[in-house]
Amino acid sequence: MKWALAALVVAACGKGAPPAVPVAAGCPVSTAAGFSYPSGPYGDAVGSTFANFSLADCDGKAVAFDGVLSGAQLVLLNVGAGWCQPCIEETAGLDSLAGRFCARGLRIVQVLFQDEQSRPATKLFCGQWRARFGLTFPVLADPLFTMQQHLSADQTPLNLLVDRGAVVRYRVTGVAPADLAARIDALLPP
Repeated sequence: MKWALAALVVAACGKGAPPAVPVAAGCPVSTAAGFSYPSGPYGDAVGSTFANFSLADCDGKAVAFDGVLSGAQLVLLNVGAGWCQPCIEETAGLDSLAGRFCARGLRIVQVLFQDEQSRPATKLFCGQWRARFGLTFPVLADPLFTMQQHLSADQTPLNLLVDRGAVVRYRVTGVAPADLAARIDALLPP
């Protein structure tokens, strides 16, 4: 399914101290001291450095990607929409992945850009989505689809595995492969 084009807003991200990052139940998302986000050029292809960004979570609190990344070994960045059936199916299993690999440093961030009716994602929709799936990791609403400036994909869902150095180590659009957990396992320290 093609993403609907949305108005692009160029947001200044990652300037100064990162915003507070929510704590997931049993799997804290915290900012590590001394972390410095690498400079560009940025992209979303495997081997590229992924750009920092900041969006509001379901509660309206700003969450910066560098804040999540700095306290992680690996981040699964999942981008999707409420109308996307594969996104719904994948979301149902994301919290299980978070729990399985949390102790080894995996953190998950989900970005929603549209709701079930292809309208821009709102805080209300975001909160309902988070509650529907019982998600304990940061879920971010991107109603203006500002993430589009960082992405070359034209399908949802998009899953990126980004290492602590902000390097994209794995990228897949559409339905995530059955071996996603094995790929995460291979990229995390034992």
